Amino acid sequence: MCELSDLAWSGAAMKLLISPTQRTFRGSNVVLGCTFLVDGPSVEPSSFIIKWYFKRKEILTFSSEGLIIHPRMSFNAQTARNGDASLYISNVTIFDDGTYTCSVMYKMEQKEKNTQLQIMASPKVMITNKVVTENKASTMTCTATEFYPPDIKITWLGDEQLLQNSELGEITLNDDRTFSVLSTVTITPSDGDRDRTFSCRVLHTSLLEPMRKDFQLDIQKDLNIGLIVGIICAVFILLATLLGIFFYMRHRSAPQTAKIQQSEPDEMDQLCPPEDNVIMDNQQQHPSPQEAYVREEPEADVREESDDIRNDCMAPTDPCLPHIEESSVIELDDFEVIHKSELYDYP
Repeated sequence: MCELSDLAWSGAAMKLLISPTQRTFRGSNVVLGCTFLVDGPSVEPSSFIIKWYFKRKEILTFSSEGLIIHPRMSFNAQTARNGDASLYISNVTIFDDGTYTCSVMYKMEQKEKNTQLQIMASPKVMITNKVVTENKASTMTCTATEFYPPDIKITWLGDEQLLQNSELGEITLNDDRTFSVLSTVTITPSDGDRDRTFSCRVLHTSLLEPMRKDFQLDIQKDLNIGLIVGIICAVFILLATLLGIFFYMRHRSAPQTAKIQQSEPDEMDQLCPPEDNVIMDNQQQHPSPQEAYVREEPEADVREESDDIRNDCMAPTDPCLPHIEESSVIELDDFEVIHKSELYDYP
């Protein structure tokens, strides 16, 4: 910023001085200095108009009628009467980067000059993919984000030695108009690289000196992924084969069992006829007194037949009949033919 005491009056009616370039960091406050001198002991307030433009758009107007200004900007009307037309901007952002124009009209004379405001944002650096595989090509990544302007340079070092095979990716624009970029390097680490110090070095206009991120590799032993996958597949195939054999044998043996059960009758079924047949046979062997009467057979024949029936039914080795208690055996020794009038009703 140019002070009035530094100006040498050259006899012109008005002289305007402004710094052509000013640099500041994002989030800071900045003063865009602009001073003017007029011919005479003092400036007449009613005789001048001060205006500021940003990218040719009016952002401030000061005159005897008042002040019109942007909310984040300020202007000192008191110092303006003494020739100071500086513009104050608070909490600058990337959107404030660009060309500003200071314009002063005094009486019938107008002067204007431009100044370039450059906003800077320092990059944030982060290392990813520190875990690598021994004796296998691995890629490490250095990420730089939130920097402005977009010009940047990234290099890789290993024990202060420049590494080859590094690449700088495409610079991308963020929503806040800052930029981000990825840089990668491919190495094949060995066991001797465990104690080496690797570095990602970033050069940017916002930095007074290069920014470095130092790190050491986390080297892992190489695992034969193909062998592991092959073993898993073999186990799966073996299990599937065993299950298939199991269900096949089970399906094959189920019908044979049913056939055997149907073709082999129970031993008791062979020895003992159905209960209904036994009962019918017993009824035929044991006639009732009415049947004996109707037949009118001789007493001796009836006794012989009764003895035969008793012997058949009381055979101790007959497996076809249920066990009969002695108390329930009917004595037929004294069986004789009775007359019809002596018969009684059986239940």
